[in-house]
Amino acid sequence: MTENKITIIKDVFKNEKNGVLTDGITIIIDGQLKQVLDIISSKESFGDYTETVKEVLFTGINQYIEKYKKEK
Repeated sequence: MTENKITIIKDVFKNEKNGVLTDGITIIIDGQLKQVLDIISSKESFGDYTETVKEVLFTGINQYIEKYKKEK
């Protein structure tokens, strides 16, 4: 297997309606990480990498939230 490779590019976007700036990112995946996301996507029936990354990200965030709640 090839090594994990992820490239994250930060950008700033401007809301055309209210002019508010917000951070955005582009994620480029390759190697083992891509293979893992392929497996997750196929087992969970996610449509594409966008949906898979979103679900994995929110699952991870929720785990941290639960961890921090327990520390209180």
